[in-house]
Formats: sequence, C-alpha cells, structure tokens
Amino acid sequence: MPRPWSLTALVYWIVVLTSPAHALPERRFKPHYRGMPTLNKRSQALTGNEAPPLNSPRPGDPIITPTGAPAPTVSPWYVAPTTPMFNYNEAVHKALLWYEAQRSGPISTQRLAWRADSCKVCKGSFGEDLSSAWYEAANTMKWGLPLSWTIMQLAFNIYHYESVLDQSNELNQALQTVKWGTDYLINGHINDTTFIGQLGISGIGDNNDIDFSYYLAPETYELWMPQQYWHPALYCTPQTQCGDIVAASATALSIGSIIFRKYNSTYADQCLQHAESLYNFAKAYPGSYNIPANANNTNSSWYAAAGWYPSSSVSDDIALAGVFLYLNTNQSSYLQDAIKYYNASDGQAAWSEESWDSQGGHLHVMLYQITNDSTYLKNFQTFAGQYLPGTGQAFKQTPLGLSFPGYWGTIALVMNACMDMMVMARHLGYQNSYSTEMANFCTQQINYVMGEKGYAYMVGVNKQYPLRLNHISSYNPFDESPLYNTSLQNVENDFLQGLTNNRRIAYGAIPSGPDPNDHYQDDHALYQYSESTQDSSAGIIGLAAGLMDWYGTQHFPPYSDCNLDLGFSHPNATQQPQWPSDDCYHTCNTQNCNKAITIFGTQQHAITGTTLSTASATGASISASGAGTLDLSVASMISTLIISIWSSMA
Repeated sequence: MPRPWSLTALVYWIVVLTSPAHALPERRFKPHYRGMPTLNKRSQALTGNEAPPLNSPRPGDPIITPTGAPAPTVSPWYVAPTTPMFNYNEAVHKALLWYEAQRSGPISTQRLAWRADSCKVCKGSFGEDLSSAWYEAANTMKWGLPLSWTIMQLAFNIYHYESVLDQSNELNQALQTVKWGTDYLINGHINDTTFIGQLGISGIGDNNDIDFSYYLAPETYELWMPQQYWHPALYCTPQTQCGDIVAASATALSIGSIIFRKYNSTYADQCLQHAESLYNFAKAYPGSYNIPANANNTNSSWYAAAGWYPSSSVSDDIALAGVFLYLNTNQSSYLQDAIKYYNASDGQAAWSEESWDSQGGHLHVMLYQITNDSTYLKNFQTFAGQYLPGTGQAFKQTPLGLSFPGYWGTIALVMNACMDMMVMARHLGYQNSYSTEMANFCTQQINYVMGEKGYAYMVGVNKQYPLRLNHISSYNPFDESPLYNTSLQNVENDFLQGLTNNRRIAYGAIPSGPDPNDHYQDDHALYQYSESTQDSSAGIIGLAAGLMDWYGTQHFPPYSDCNLDLGFSHPNATQQPQWPSDDCYHTCNTQNCNKAITIFGTQQHAITGTTLSTASATGASISASGAGTLDLSVASMISTLIISIWSSMA
C-alpha cells in the first residue's frame, strides 16, 4: 500500500530537489580521507595513532565514564543475578531494528520515518539487482566479507534459538532480516564462477576515498555523487579470486536454507543450490582477495577492501560452509571437508575471535556438537579461555568488567564470543559447572552493554547511550538536514567538527566501545570509539536469546515498537503505517497477538510450519490512508528523473 506523505513533506522535497544550490553549483566532489589506521578493523593491539589519546580531547568533547565504578581491586568473577537485570528481548528487538536503519534498496514497510528507498540504480554488470542487503557502516559500501558474515550470523542465531525467538515474538522479523541478505547473495551469483564481491567504491588515501567522502543520507547519494561513482560492482572470478567471500556466502545461504525450509521449501532449495555452487567455487579457487598482489597494490580493485577488511584465512570459511552443507544434505563428504579445512586453517588469529575474519568460535562449537570429539571441546575451551577470567585469560577486563580484546569492534567481538559460549553451555547442559562460568561471564558482558554501570553501549537502551554515533543517515536523515542546500565540504565539516547530537535514534546500533579504562568519547569524528557497523549488532541477538533460554523465557516479555521514537513526529516525515489490530510487534497492542511467519506471502505458524487461514493472512496486510498523500514510489520516480536530467547536464 502507498505510504502517505504530508503536504509539508511534499513541499520540502520539491524545494530541496529543485533548488539551484542543490541541482547545479554544489554538485562538486572532493575526495576525503577519513583516516586509515595503521592496523585494520580487527582485534589487534593498539598502536600510537589508532585511537586518539583521552588526555587531549577536542574542546567540548564529552568523555564519558560510567558511574558505579568499583573499588580498585575487583574480583574478576561475576555472579549473574538470580533474576535477570534487563529484558534481553529488548536487545533482540532493537538490534533487529538496527538492520532496518542500515537497509539498502526499496523499503516496502517503513518502520523508520527517516529511511526510504535508496540504492535505486544498484545494478550489476550483468543487469542483476544488487539493491538489497545493508550498508557497511556510516557509508553506502557493501563489502563482501563482513556482509556475508553478517547474513550468516543472523541466520546462525535463528538456527540455534528459533523457539526462543518465536516465544519472544521476534522470529518473523529475524527471518525477514536474513532473507533481505540472502536475496542479495542469490542475485549476485551470476554463474558457477562469477559472484558479487563488492558494491561501491572506497579507497585508502587522500585522492581515492570515494564513498567515505559522502556525508548525507543514502537516499540522495545519486543526487550528489558523479555518475561514475554510483556503486559499481566488483566480482569474484577465477582471475580475481576471493575464496573467503565466496565460502562465507555459501555458509550464509546454507544456514538460510535450513531455517527457511519449513516456511518455503522452494526458496530453501534455491538457497541450497547456490550454496553448493559457491562452495565448489571456493574450493576450486581458494585464493583470498587479501593476497599481497592486492593488499600492497594501490592499483588493485581489491586494495581498499584488503585494507579495511583484511582476511587472514580462507580455510576456516570453507570449513564452516562444509559444516552446514553437511547438516543440510547429510552428505559425509561435506563433514570430511570441514574437518580437513578446519585442521588446515592457518594463523593464530583464526582461533582468538568469532568475526568476519575468523570462524574459529563457530567451528569449535559446531564440530563438537556434530562429532562429540573432545578435540573440538578442548579447542573451544582454549578459545573461550582467552575471554574468561582465569590463568588463560588473554583479553583483560576493564575496571568495570568489559572484556577488552582490542580497540576495533570491542563490544561486537565480546558479544560474538559469548554467543558461542551460550550455545556450548546449552549443549553441555546448564547444570554443568563450566556452563555456569560461561553464563555468568556472558551475563556480565551483556549487562555492561545494556547499562548496568549507568551507560549503555546500545543506542536507544537505558537513559544514557551514545548520542553522537559515527552514523550519517541518523545524523543527516533524508527528511531533515539543514545542510542539503550547501556544499559537500560544509556537510563534511559539520559532521566531523561539530558536536551536534544525531537527529534520529539509530536503535540497536552498537559502537566500537570504550577504552581499557571504561572511558568513551561520544564524538562522530572519533570513529575508533563511535562507529557502528552492519555486523556489530548481529552477535548480541544470539547472545540475548541464549541468556533468555538460560534464565527461562518466562522472565522476558515480548518487546515492541510501542513508544519508540521512530521519527514520525517530524513534520517532513511520512505518516506512520497503520498496522492491523492483532499486531503486537509494531504497536502497543498486547492482546490476541498474531505471531505468524509472513515473509513468503502466506502466514505460517512459526514452529510447526502449518499454513494459517486465508482470513488470518488477509488481516495481516498493512494499510494506510489519509489526505494529501504521495506514494514513496512517486517520490522515487521524481528523484530518478532528477538524477537522469542531472546526469545529462554533466
């Protein structure tokens, strides 16, 4: 159904899109280098120029230290409260909402007023639609490795905790989120040896950083950027190998096939077919895009990707793909492959984290569950021991208790590791003493993130949380930016030099996190602290579900969009969708809740897969009405027309 626009909003966009300042003079493009660290986005030791020193903040720059600091000598062990301190379902709900904030492509159901259709001309070299999935962070990039890991992790959460997510009324949204990613992977799989590896342009260096030079909303990207920078596609082929991206995507699609099967076997078969083809491609051409010829060659198309998201191993990606293809097909050859590639995986870093660069945590858990071989349990204990208090702890905790594996993606790495710990704890049995240790530790970690010490590191949770996230679309939303009629340079300066709070709330976003002393700098420009990426909120969903299972789901009432500030109160916003009366997910309704799975058109019961009645399915449609309305598709057509005219004037 059309989403209504107010007359004010219509007038606003007519003025913005037709003003001389917008249409011609300020279409200039100035590449900008945000600041590539000497090390990359991984949990590595800090060097001198990675994180700004806290003793010399910019004037007016807030330095946040959570309250409730313990005495100098603190016991490293944490005992989880008998009654949960937080509703962990809130973390699940808001983390999934983060993927609405990062969404690329057409938006048929507008949960956030400040996000609309974007990536409207994202077509690949073969004519394929590459508009879906999510943007990497504050930019509009789609890097293959972190994107495929994100899709995999979102599916991995459902694979292990489907019933928990169903009871908490989050399963339908979780499945929808995964499918938005798997659709992108399927569309980008051209043939057996051609697969999408990257969409968009970003570089390293003053004259190359294209996408990171854009500080306005993704909805207006094509209006500001020269046409040659409209998200070109880069492919994995036998000549430009990227076995890591291909194998990670095979894993995502294989798990997707498993979790979708009871709801739509045709789509599940499609996911599996693509997963097997990609798996064979990765095995045949296992080279990484991070090979020295790319990583050290500024003329290589993969140079920037190798800098921002370097891959240390391909074997672990192939191994995890083999695990889930075995679970999908029961073909023993896949399990044999998984074990072979597990043993061959190189680099100690592969076993210190669970992330887009390392499948170690998931591999230990899954191979132990499948084989019951104590080797994998021992390896898992080594992996987890790097986080847990004790003699093997490699990642020390901050004074307030946060495990600190490094400056880059600190919180996300801990959430991911804890997710694996809770999966292992359930497999071993919650009464097991080792399981209790892991559950206590992981409760401490998520409670820290949700604000036990007074400051939350998930946006929109608790009363105090990051207000100046390094996130452009919530700072300069398409429906409100005072700088739309100015130059890109002014927009850039405003974002990087100002201290204005983000204009919209990016619920569920998780920044990189504080320093080893629990200090956090709430500053757009200091992205080492304040950047939130597409993958950073994926692991906490599984962790929260695991802790709900551990405590008992009866302690965690379902959460909803009720009373959330989704941006619809702004005068330029579209009218909020009118949800059906039995919707308890988007509204304040709590009675007769419809919890059906609706992602494939017909409604099905979440666990049994039983198709519901036609009347029930009809009742789930979204309707909206009102005077002075304009379908967003019409606004998109206007935008596309202006893009076309503008391009012809170039």
